[in-house]
Amino acid sequence: MSFEKRKLIKIVAWTFGSIIALVLLVNAVFFYLLHSKIPESLAKNDLDYSITYSDLSVSFFSNEIVLKNLVIHPLDTTAREKTGIYATIDKVKLYDVSLLNIVRTNQIKVGGFDIETPDIRLYPLKKDSVKVKDQFDKILKLEVFNMNNGNLKVYKDYAAHPFFTVANFNFKLNDIGISKQSLTDKIPFTFSDYNITADSFTFVMNRFYTITTGAFKTDFSTLKLNDIHLKPNYTEKEFLSRVNHQVDIYNVAVKEVKLDSLNWGYNKDRELFVDIASVTLDQIDARISRDKGLPPDTSFKPLYSQMLREIPFYLSVNNIAINNSNIVYKEEQDARPLYGAVSFGNFNATIQNLASGFKQTHLPDVLIDVDCLFYEVAPLHVTWNFNVLNRNDDFNIQGVLENLPANRVDKFIEPSFNVTTQGNFKELKFNYSGNNELAKGEFAIDYSELQVIFLRKDGKKNHFLSFVGNLLVKKDTDDRFKHTYVKFDRIKDKSFFNLVWKTTAQGLEHTLLVI
Repeated sequence: MSFEKRKLIKIVAWTFGSIIALVLLVNAVFFYLLHSKIPESLAKNDLDYSITYSDLSVSFFSNEIVLKNLVIHPLDTTAREKTGIYATIDKVKLYDVSLLNIVRTNQIKVGGFDIETPDIRLYPLKKDSVKVKDQFDKILKLEVFNMNNGNLKVYKDYAAHPFFTVANFNFKLNDIGISKQSLTDKIPFTFSDYNITADSFTFVMNRFYTITTGAFKTDFSTLKLNDIHLKPNYTEKEFLSRVNHQVDIYNVAVKEVKLDSLNWGYNKDRELFVDIASVTLDQIDARISRDKGLPPDTSFKPLYSQMLREIPFYLSVNNIAINNSNIVYKEEQDARPLYGAVSFGNFNATIQNLASGFKQTHLPDVLIDVDCLFYEVAPLHVTWNFNVLNRNDDFNIQGVLENLPANRVDKFIEPSFNVTTQGNFKELKFNYSGNNELAKGEFAIDYSELQVIFLRKDGKKNHFLSFVGNLLVKKDTDDRFKHTYVKFDRIKDKSFFNLVWKTTAQGLEHTLLVI
């Protein structure tokens, strides 16, 4: 090898060695600067929080910063009642970081920000605990934010137990922007989309009810929840000891809930809006009970059109589907069955054009269509419509019930009329129009082999009245409907369904008991 070639190789080697040494030196300098700047920045944060970690690594080659074993808590930990954020985090990783920008400006522009295995507890925040600095005039951008395998507990009113818990969640946000303006908005940052999954969550609604779920996932346009359960926080006896009037007690399970084409946020006036194309609820199992031993609740009960009209934000749901469900309602006296249970099996329904009246001047009618088995044996079809913006709360409800054993309605007519029946209701039809004041319309029934049994006050059969009554009551309608007009004034401390039932009970009275 010639002298010139050996000299060239030495020069090249020396040059590359110098470059590598320079890179290592620069990396060491940045490592030193960041080691000093990051603790300084964390120590001087304006959030009144202590933020510590066990290890910091910086790579100039890959533009990464990794912090391990972070612990975050308020500076004041001596207070008897906890406030603010408490968190432990296994690892925080920032990648595609502009290291030069960090050193020169103390501002971080990051391609990605990963938080691994956070365990977060949120307590009530003190007023002004998080301040927006007047001099904040930068725009911070983050391409991707990931929080993986986390657990969250949220506490309210300094309670010992959390009211909201999320287990093993993963959270991803894309294209995040933070500015002085965004920090004053309802959502203090902008983003393009998000994705959340979790094994379960628990939400304590109030002192009476808790909602739990199994796995769920959501993004900017969809939401799916599995194994939802709304259940009382007390046994029925304990529940009743904590109320002073009649209430419905709910125990509801839903196999799956899906929301599609979901759009939500805040408009320029900082008002919430929720727009959903479709909601699907599969396999609802609803058990509802009411104890009649307590005094009735005499407060005004608005109809559904009024309740929707008064929702204080924009809500629109194009279509709701309820599939393969079951609803059971029972009334009790001192926690013992009173009249038995009313059941609606194989319950399927669609609800169209559900909306709030918030700032609306025109809305289509809400259309409800129901098919089910009344008492698990009698097919029932109901259509119901109303308009949310109609301040008279006008509605129309129509139904057809087929092949119902007459004695199935005894639990309803016996308390009102002191009679029971036997036979078969081959078909029952009704068509009621009404409003906040009354319901009225047509009732018709086709029955066969009807017998009416009149009762004494002690509940035993009144043989004389039963004998005379059945001499006068026609046993069959001979496949023709017996029609009557009904009208019932609404009892305004009762529900819409009470109004429909009372109007139907009047139809039964007119067609079965009036000679």
